[in-house]
Amino acid sequence: MSCEDLDIRQNAKVMSVTKNSRAFTSPSGGGWGIITPDNTMKAHKWPGKPIYFAESYAALHGGSCLFSVDFRNFGQHCSRDFYAIGSNAIWPDHHHMMEMTSCTYSGSPSGKFFFGRPKKGWISVGDCVDMDCDGIKRTLVGDIDGTFFGTPMTWAIAQSEYHYETWVTDPPHYYQGGSNLPGNEDWTVSDPQRGIGDFRIPKAMVTELNGDRIPYPVYAPIKGTFRNQQCNWNPDSNGWVCPNSNHAQLLFESYDHDSSTRRVAPIGMRQNEDKIIDLSNGVLDSSCCFGYACLLRLTQNYFNIECGHTYQYFTSGTLPKNTRFHLLGLKSQSQSSCKARIEVFTFRQNRQMVYLDGVYQRSNQQYVDNNGDDAWLFPDEALKPALTEPSGSNYFQRMEQVVYFIMEPGSIIDLQVSDTVLLELEVVTEMTINEFWDSSQLPRLLAVMLGISEAKIKLMNVIAENSRRRRSASLSAYYETSNSAHRHRRGAKNTFVVQLEAGSSICAPTCARAGYGRDEAIEIATAVLDLMNQGALGKTTFLLRVVKFCTRFCTTILYETFTRFTGRLLEK
Repeated sequence: MSCEDLDIRQNAKVMSVTKNSRAFTSPSGGGWGIITPDNTMKAHKWPGKPIYFAESYAALHGGSCLFSVDFRNFGQHCSRDFYAIGSNAIWPDHHHMMEMTSCTYSGSPSGKFFFGRPKKGWISVGDCVDMDCDGIKRTLVGDIDGTFFGTPMTWAIAQSEYHYETWVTDPPHYYQGGSNLPGNEDWTVSDPQRGIGDFRIPKAMVTELNGDRIPYPVYAPIKGTFRNQQCNWNPDSNGWVCPNSNHAQLLFESYDHDSSTRRVAPIGMRQNEDKIIDLSNGVLDSSCCFGYACLLRLTQNYFNIECGHTYQYFTSGTLPKNTRFHLLGLKSQSQSSCKARIEVFTFRQNRQMVYLDGVYQRSNQQYVDNNGDDAWLFPDEALKPALTEPSGSNYFQRMEQVVYFIMEPGSIIDLQVSDTVLLELEVVTEMTINEFWDSSQLPRLLAVMLGISEAKIKLMNVIAENSRRRRSASLSAYYETSNSAHRHRRGAKNTFVVQLEAGSSICAPTCARAGYGRDEAIEIATAVLDLMNQGALGKTTFLLRVVKFCTRFCTTILYETFTRFTGRLLEK
């Protein structure tokens, strides 16, 4: 076909009449061999609407496989660029991965693939709100056997750091001047309307336990797509090419009742080994509405990750009480060697219950003692699961408020906040920390005083008072009782802050009663207030001072607790 014939074909009336059934052209007016398929929750409204645009969210799970396809003669023809593989730049929602096997290519090296850019018009109240949606920036194409790119396990990955604005260290810290990130050929100056940059990193990510701020260049000097040193930027294709690597897609979703109305994004995810930061906004609003009546966006956030690394995961809004993580890998072959450790900041110190494919997983801190009862090891950094451990291995670091767990493709991890009361006591005793931990006197004594089973109260941590370093906890109630004897003898004893957790969820799933955890938490919290009012805690074998107690539903449960407690005082 000559260039004149191509012009005649492009301008023919049949092209406009059948436009809803045809693929869009490349930016220069060329075409594609194949567009990465969309996996949607609902059917397209074709032929009334374009076949390449679905007015629905992406399906949770999806993907496509390409076998034994020979791509030939792609490149530039008649001043138009033709590409073997392209991404659907018209649909802003998530693009599931595509994998290729026995697919060959002959033609211009620049014609292998091309990934589109997100449209600025999507940044509006009714669509993606205040930053680009993630969909088109999550395009991922894998060449499994190397017949397409020349090297086995080579991945073409879309650029996530498009228009990323780096922090300016000198006041007033405005994001001005040219971009210094790689792959900025078509955005030499970052556009602030894109809404992505260091300023969108969740503040908790760049804050030490003692409150000190970590400089952005120190915390994450590399921005955007998770990649290794072998990855090369392809300016002709708007993507990274990463040979000899293994990748998967991580999906996070909320299972709370407000999953469509409460936003927890932007979400920050950092690959710890190479200190790479990537940000996620989420999906586009697909509801049928106008203006401020919209704002209904599912809490679904995808990241392209590289296997064999550990990742920090922080949300800007409070983490939902019920969350689910999926790791989506290859469909054509096993990815049992692909593992990742996810470190989720929970915003709370209550115990996190981890479920793998619906089955409860014991924490690495938890074990069964000689009597067959659940017991807990002293908190230790060595309890954090390693990448060699099986999927579902987990540990909750209460001081950091971070839950660590291992994932592999095909697994689903559910995180649920336990229905428990968190109680911190200041203890004055002659025992050392290790001796106090090995002693079961305090949990047994409190269980008797609170009128609950000893199995429902556990000693979680013992902290020397002079070495306490904790994040400030919001929505927590603080109480102090005056005790002159305590103040008089304090200097002669060892003073610890002891963290305990009480409730049926502690011994779940063996002793938990369905639907009773919340009511029991209120009863335990009320009993604690009664003991404080009676001064009973100061008359035990230990000198105790209540420092803090809080529950899973701090606001509602503490309100009901105080209502019941003040009601009892009025009755007296």
